[in-house]
Amino acid sequence: MKKYSAELISFGLLVCGIGLSWGNVAWFQVEIVRFVWYLVAFIPVGFPVLKEAVECLREKEYFNEFMLMSLAAIGAFYIGEYPEGVAVMLFYSIGEKFQDSAVSRARSNIRALLDVRPEQATVIRDGQEKIEKPEQVRVGEIIEIKVGERVPLDGIMQGDVAEHPYGRGCAGGDDRDRPGCTGEGDETL
Repeated sequence: MKKYSAELISFGLLVCGIGLSWGNVAWFQVEIVRFVWYLVAFIPVGFPVLKEAVECLREKEYFNEFMLMSLAAIGAFYIGEYPEGVAVMLFYSIGEKFQDSAVSRARSNIRALLDVRPEQATVIRDGQEKIEKPEQVRVGEIIEIKVGERVPLDGIMQGDVAEHPYGRGCAGGDDRDRPGCTGEGDETL
């Protein structure tokens, strides 16, 4: 909730302001009171966007989302539609937070996929199997991948036909031409 505190404050003030307007509360009908109320509601969500728009102007980037949102909100305030000005920035700000969350989740999912790499490789040295970290295997060395193991390093098949984990399956050497099968001389990634 702390992540959305600016949006919650702005939303609360916006809803209260709309309620006061619909309820015809006398002190809220004064134009300057309404302006100040909605300006206070605008600041938590609008200031960061206005700040970005000014920075973009300094860099001579005139047409971007920050400028467009700023112009829409300022225009709404200029014509006296204060709730719309606040709502524009509020919804934009919420959308940006959702987008940041989605990007963050996507990055963590990609990191998780990269972490499925095996932490060891079976290297054949001097005719014997040795367990090593993939980083310690030298280019040109032969590694053995047992049934059910993930491929720890890129390489070229030196022996029998193997079934690709996403293929349809390989019964023997005759099936090498079937999709999903890997055989001697084929690259493995």
